[in-house]
Amino acid sequence: QKSLYAFSTIRRYASSLNVNAKSCRSKVVRCEVDNVFFLRRYFIERIKRIDNAEDIKIHCADDIDTTAVVSVSFKTLDNAFVASALERDYSVMTRCGLHCSPLAHSSMGTYPEGTVRFSFSYFNTEEEIDYTADAIQKILKENNNA
Repeated sequence: QKSLYAFSTIRRYASSLNVNAKSCRSKVVRCEVDNVFFLRRYFIERIKRIDNAEDIKIHCADDIDTTAVVSVSFKTLDNAFVASALERDYSVMTRCGLHCSPLAHSSMGTYPEGTVRFSFSYFNTEEEIDYTADAIQKILKENNNA
């Protein structure tokens, strides 16, 4: 609904300027995509800066914006345990496993464990990423010291 509202506002504004609304919408979409890629890069940088970052492997290039997805695996904890703890204790939703791509995971060296997949959208915020990184740090600290 947010996107529909934004588009109708853009259309009204564009018509008042006698500008093509479709052109304005494509600029908004580019802006939204840029924001999603910013959030993806921000997440990667936040993960690299947490305590115990050496226990996390990031399975994507951090300098190439091709998708809004980041896959990670945990060297000292089971990926499913981390994904479950994120959901149960912090209400952070992820997807864990092979993501219907066992051959891709085999070539990445993550078969059969898979990864924990984080995906970002226009509606995510930097604060949510900070919260998620802090949650991961707490999970690692609490369970590696046990």
